[in-house]
Amino acid sequence: MLETRELSKRFVKHLDFAAKLARKLGANVQEEVVQAVDQVNLDIRQGEVVGLVGESGCGKSTFGRMVTGILPPSAGTIHYNGKDISNAASPEGHAAALKIQMIFQDPFASLNPRMRVRDIIGEAPRIHGLLEGQSQDEYVANMLEKVGLDASYSGRYPHQFSGGQRQRLGVARALAVQPEFLVCDEAVAAL
Repeated sequence: MLETRELSKRFVKHLDFAAKLARKLGANVQEEVVQAVDQVNLDIRQGEVVGLVGESGCGKSTFGRMVTGILPPSAGTIHYNGKDISNAASPEGHAAALKIQMIFQDPFASLNPRMRVRDIIGEAPRIHGLLEGQSQDEYVANMLEKVGLDASYSGRYPHQFSGGQRQRLGVARALAVQPEFLVCDEAVAAL
Protein backbone atom coordinates (compact mmCIF):
# COMPACT_ATOMS: atom_id res chain seq x y z
CA MET A 1 0.00 0.00 0.00
CA LEU A 2 2.69 2.54 1.05
CA GLU A 3 6.40 2.29 0.36
CA THR A 4 9.16 4.78 1.04
CA ARG A 5 12.64 4.34 -0.41
CA GLU A 6 15.64 6.32 0.83
CA LEU A 7 13.21 9.05 1.95
CA SER A 8 15.04 12.10 3.27
CA LYS A 9 14.24 15.66 4.26
CA ARG A 10 16.72 18.47 4.83
CA PHE A 11 15.83 21.91 6.07
CA VAL A 12 18.10 24.88 5.45
CA LYS A 13 18.12 27.55 8.11
CA HIS A 14 18.59 30.69 6.06
CA LEU A 15 20.84 33.43 7.28
CA ASP A 16 19.31 36.38 9.11
CA PHE A 17 20.24 39.97 8.30
CA ALA A 18 23.16 40.07 10.76
CA ALA A 19 24.68 36.86 9.37
CA LYS A 20 24.30 38.10 5.79
CA LEU A 21 26.01 41.35 6.75
CA ALA A 22 28.82 39.46 8.49
CA ARG A 23 29.27 37.33 5.36
CA LYS A 24 29.48 40.48 3.21
CA LEU A 25 32.19 41.78 5.53
CA GLY A 26 34.22 38.62 5.02
CA ALA A 27 33.16 36.37 7.88
CA ASN A 28 32.87 32.67 7.13
CA VAL A 29 29.16 32.29 7.93
CA GLN A 30 27.38 29.22 6.54
CA GLU A 31 23.72 28.36 6.31
CA GLU A 32 22.79 25.64 8.76
CA VAL A 33 21.41 22.41 7.31
CA VAL A 34 19.25 20.14 9.48
CA GLN A 35 18.77 16.55 8.35
CA ALA A 36 15.27 15.86 9.73
CA VAL A 37 14.70 12.50 8.01
CA ASP A 38 17.57 10.42 6.65
CA GLN A 39 17.07 7.64 4.09
CA VAL A 40 14.00 5.91 5.54
CA ASN A 41 12.80 2.70 3.90
CA LEU A 42 9.36 1.58 5.06
CA ASP A 43 6.69 -0.76 3.69
CA ILE A 44 3.14 -0.65 5.06
CA ARG A 45 0.58 -3.13 3.75
CA GLN A 46 -3.17 -2.66 3.73
CA GLY A 47 -4.67 -3.32 7.16
CA GLU A 48 -1.38 -2.88 9.03
CA VAL A 49 -1.01 -0.45 11.90
CA VAL A 50 2.52 0.91 12.23
CA GLY A 51 3.84 3.14 14.98
CA LEU A 52 6.96 5.29 14.74
CA VAL A 53 8.72 5.80 18.04
CA GLY A 54 11.53 8.21 18.76
CA GLU A 55 12.73 11.21 20.66
CA SER A 56 11.15 14.62 20.27
CA GLY A 57 12.52 16.27 17.14
CA CYS A 58 13.75 13.07 15.50
CA GLY A 59 11.61 13.52 12.35
CA LYS A 60 8.44 11.50 12.97
CA SER A 61 6.09 14.39 12.18
CA THR A 62 8.22 15.43 9.20
CA PHE A 63 8.02 11.88 7.86
CA GLY A 64 4.23 11.93 8.21
CA ARG A 65 3.99 15.28 6.46
CA MET A 66 6.04 13.95 3.54
CA VAL A 67 3.84 10.84 3.24
CA THR A 68 0.70 13.01 3.10
CA GLY A 69 2.23 15.39 0.54
CA ILE A 70 2.32 18.40 2.86
CA LEU A 71 6.12 18.54 2.66
CA PRO A 72 8.13 17.52 -0.40
CA PRO A 73 10.98 15.08 0.21
CA SER A 74 14.53 16.30 -0.39
CA ALA A 75 15.45 12.85 -1.71
CA GLY A 76 13.91 9.43 -2.10
CA THR A 77 10.51 8.24 -3.22
CA ILE A 78 7.04 7.59 -1.84
CA HIS A 79 4.83 5.03 -3.56
CA TYR A 80 1.15 4.59 -2.77
CA ASN A 81 -0.58 1.57 -4.33
CA GLY A 82 2.34 1.25 -6.73
CA LYS A 83 2.27 4.87 -7.95
CA ASP A 84 4.98 7.42 -7.24
CA ILE A 85 3.43 10.24 -5.19
CA SER A 86 6.73 11.89 -4.19
CA ASN A 87 5.70 15.02 -6.08
CA ALA A 88 2.38 16.19 -4.61
CA ALA A 89 1.77 18.37 -7.67
CA SER A 90 1.90 15.39 -10.05
CA PRO A 91 -1.37 13.76 -11.14
CA GLU A 92 -0.55 10.72 -8.98
CA GLY A 93 0.29 12.90 -5.96
CA HIS A 94 -2.87 14.94 -6.38
CA ALA A 95 -5.03 11.80 -6.64
CA ALA A 96 -3.44 10.35 -3.48
CA ALA A 97 -3.97 13.54 -1.46
CA LEU A 98 -7.60 12.68 -0.77
CA LYS A 99 -6.86 9.03 0.02
CA ILE A 100 -4.10 9.83 2.54
CA GLN A 101 -5.14 12.07 5.42
CA MET A 102 -3.43 13.27 8.57
CA ILE A 103 -4.65 13.91 12.09
CA PHE A 104 -2.33 16.57 13.43
CA GLN A 105 -0.64 16.74 16.81
CA ASP A 106 -1.65 20.33 17.55
CA PRO A 107 -5.42 20.91 17.49
CA PHE A 108 -4.90 24.65 17.99
CA ALA A 109 -2.82 25.15 14.85
CA SER A 110 -4.45 22.60 12.54
CA LEU A 111 -7.92 24.13 12.20
CA ASN A 112 -8.66 27.30 10.23
CA PRO A 113 -9.86 29.83 12.83
CA ARG A 114 -11.93 31.71 10.24
CA MET A 115 -14.01 28.73 9.19
CA ARG A 116 -17.05 27.32 10.92
CA VAL A 117 -17.01 23.64 11.84
CA ARG A 118 -19.56 22.83 9.10
CA ASP A 119 -17.03 24.05 6.51
CA ILE A 120 -13.91 22.59 8.15
CA ILE A 121 -15.48 19.14 8.08
CA GLY A 122 -17.90 19.39 5.16
CA GLU A 123 -16.16 21.41 2.46
CA ALA A 124 -13.85 18.70 1.09
CA PRO A 125 -16.51 15.95 1.03
CA ARG A 126 -18.89 18.32 -0.79
CA ILE A 127 -16.27 19.35 -3.36
CA HIS A 128 -15.25 15.73 -4.00
CA GLY A 129 -18.80 14.35 -4.21
CA LEU A 130 -18.68 12.24 -1.05
CA LEU A 131 -21.93 13.39 0.56
CA GLU A 132 -23.80 10.30 -0.71
CA GLY A 133 -27.19 11.97 -1.12
CA GLN A 134 -27.04 13.84 2.18
CA SER A 135 -26.88 17.58 2.60
CA GLN A 136 -23.58 18.97 3.83
CA ASP A 137 -25.17 19.77 7.19
CA GLU A 138 -26.43 16.17 7.59
CA TYR A 139 -23.02 14.79 6.64
CA VAL A 140 -21.25 17.07 9.12
CA ALA A 141 -23.77 16.20 11.86
CA ASN A 142 -23.04 12.49 11.33
CA MET A 143 -19.28 13.08 11.45
CA LEU A 144 -19.58 15.14 14.64
CA GLU A 145 -21.63 12.42 16.30
CA LYS A 146 -19.06 9.78 15.27
CA VAL A 147 -16.36 11.65 17.20
CA GLY A 148 -18.56 12.30 20.22
CA LEU A 149 -19.54 15.92 19.58
CA ASP A 150 -23.04 17.36 19.38
CA ALA A 151 -24.34 18.08 15.87
CA SER A 152 -25.43 21.55 17.00
CA TYR A 153 -21.75 22.58 17.18
CA SER A 154 -21.49 22.84 13.39
CA GLY A 155 -22.06 26.61 13.39
CA ARG A 156 -19.24 27.30 15.84
CA TYR A 157 -15.65 28.39 15.23
CA PRO A 158 -12.59 26.44 16.50
CA HIS A 159 -11.80 28.97 19.25
CA GLN A 160 -15.12 28.08 20.89
CA PHE A 161 -13.91 24.56 21.73
CA SER A 162 -11.56 23.05 24.30
CA GLY A 163 -8.32 21.41 23.17
CA GLY A 164 -9.82 17.93 23.36
CA GLN A 165 -12.88 19.00 21.39
CA ARG A 166 -10.66 20.61 18.75
CA GLN A 167 -8.74 17.37 18.42
CA ARG A 168 -12.05 15.56 17.83
CA LEU A 169 -12.80 18.11 15.09
CA GLY A 170 -9.43 17.28 13.53
CA VAL A 171 -10.29 13.58 13.60
CA ALA A 172 -13.69 14.28 12.00
CA ARG A 173 -12.06 16.47 9.33
CA ALA A 174 -9.60 13.72 8.40
CA LEU A 175 -12.22 10.95 8.36
CA ALA A 176 -14.80 13.02 6.46
CA VAL A 177 -13.14 12.34 3.09
CA GLN A 178 -13.15 8.57 3.73
CA PRO A 179 -9.37 8.09 3.49
CA GLU A 180 -7.74 4.75 2.74
CA PHE A 181 -4.59 5.62 4.72
CA LEU A 182 -4.45 7.67 7.90
CA VAL A 183 -1.36 9.29 9.42
CA CYS A 184 -1.89 10.04 13.11
CA ASP A 185 0.62 12.46 14.62
CA GLU A 186 0.04 11.94 18.36
CA ALA A 187 -3.66 12.09 17.51
CA VAL A 188 -4.95 11.26 20.99
CA ALA A 189 -2.49 13.36 23.02
CA ALA A 190 -4.94 16.27 23.35
CA LEU A 191 -8.00 14.12 24.14
